This record gives sequence, structure tokens and C-alpha cells, in this order.
Amino acid sequence: RPRRSVRGRSGTLRSLVFRALQLESWIDRATYGRAPRIAVGWVTADTLRHRPIPIQRLGRLESSLEMRIGNNARALNSGEGGCWNELYVPGRRYDIVVFFKAMDSSCQTEAQRIQEQGGKVIFEANVNYFESWGEFPVAGTRPTPQQQNDVLGMSQLADHVVADSSYLASVAQPSAKGVTWIPDNVGWPFWQWRRLHRSHPRLRLIWCGIAQKAKHLEVLMPALQRFGHADLTIVSDRPPEILRSLERVVPVRFIRYSEVRYARLLSRSDAIISPKFSTSSYEIAHTEYKITLGMA
Repeated sequence: RPRRSVRGRSGTLRSLVFRALQLESWIDRATYGRAPRIAVGWVTADTLRHRPIPIQRLGRLESSLEMRIGNNARALNSGEGGCWNELYVPGRRYDIVVFFKAMDSSCQTEAQRIQEQGGKVIFEANVNYFESWGEFPVAGTRPTPQQQNDVLGMSQLADHVVADSSYLASVAQPSAKGVTWIPDNVGWPFWQWRRLHRSHPRLRLIWCGIAQKAKHLEVLMPALQRFGHADLTIVSDRPPEILRSLERVVPVRFIRYSEVRYARLLSRSDAIISPKFSTSSYEIAHTEYKITLGMA
């Protein structure tokens, strides 16, 4: 009973917070001259299953959504282009709706409904589910037949497709009405730490990514073992399985990812390592985002 009552209060509180934030969003647009000429809604894989909060009122999105949605949406909202971006609210009228790697049957049905109401649909493919060739050493990266069907269906339905690598754009082209390549962007305010040039007895290497993708580090293990005077920082959502194997060849420390924390760590590191098994359709279509962050 206590657990049910706590969840009940929590659910009520979330509902009240959501309504308050929605009201603030509407007041902002009506009172402070933010009424948009173009209303843009962003759909993620979970949007149609969960009640979203307007993007302008979110603190930080999950990292993969932040670099593809958050940076762009906040920049467009604060600019003078007459454009308002928010996470998609079903039933609300939008001029443009962007489906970010959201492509299942419910998304396709919603996209058709948007088009019937006169809205434009953009599909941001983001990952190469179009093809399935090569070796897939990282578990879960081989596209399923359902994913391949969904990506083709959404690409054919959308008014335009966005790809985040030139390779992915070329693959999407045959099944889409139009394709634009837009590389992953860097949210500049969070990545402008200055490099700290200090002497250090060991070469400080750093790798960042989701734990599942740390398997790519197997490529570098022989070189790390021969090198002898380096240490490695792994920044991820959780300790990866390969961590113990790496500890046998090089001093390793694990740091849990946050955008600000990683930016600081980069300023104190000597080199980013970003090995890749370029052996499959999934891997070869990815972007240079990890390297771009270090350059920033």
C-alpha cells in the first residue's frame, strides 16, 4: 500500500509539473513574441508511448538525443527565424514533424495522419538499417528484418530524409523522395574547454561511447600492450565487459558519462582513441562525432 501511494503521488506530481511546463510554454509563445511561423515537433522512439515535455523546458536530454535534437531545437528557438521546436505532442498541429530514428508502424501511422492534415514529415534515419552485410562483432547491431522493413517504409513515406553521414545518405537515396546529409553537430557552449598543456609521465588516452561499443577497443589491445607508457580513461554509461581485459594490458579508469564531465576530461587528455570494426553495413555508416568533440 505505501508503495502504491508513493507512486500515485509521484504520478500526480509529474502530471502537474507537465501541465505547468506546458502552460509556461504557451505563455512564452503568446506573451513574449515567440508565436512561431513554423511549428516543429520532434518524435523519438518513445514519444508516442510516453507523454512528452516541451523541449525548451528540458534540462538535458539523453546524450544521443541531445546531440541530434537538443542543440538544434534550442538554437532554433532562440534565433530569429520564427521557428518553434518542441517534443511532439500527439494531437497538436505542426507544420513540420521530425521523426528521429522513429519508424515503427505506430510512427508511420502518425506520419500519415500529419500529412493528411497538411504537415510535412522529415525522417532522420541516423543509423543504417537499410543494409545488412558483413560481420557484426558488436551484439545488437545487425538490423532485424522488421527494422529493415520499417526504415524503408518510413523513408518512402517521409517528405524528406536526413542522414548523419555521407554513406548513409547514399544508401537512403534510392528509397526516399529527397535526402540531405547533416553531420552530427557539437553544442559549442559545453565543449569549449581549453586544452591544459601539462607534463605527465604517461600518455593519457581517452575513449568515450556506450558500454556495448567498447568491444571495438579489442582492436587496440596489442598496441597498448606493446606501448607500455600510456593510461586509458573509459567514459561510458556503465563499466563495459572489456574493462577487465584492458586492465591486464594498460592502467584503466572508468568514469560515468556526463556531457560536462567528459568535456573537462578531454581538456586534460593527450589523445582520443576511436577504433572501429569497419566490417559491417552498420559500422561503416556511422559519423565522426567522437573525433569532432575532441577537436572542439
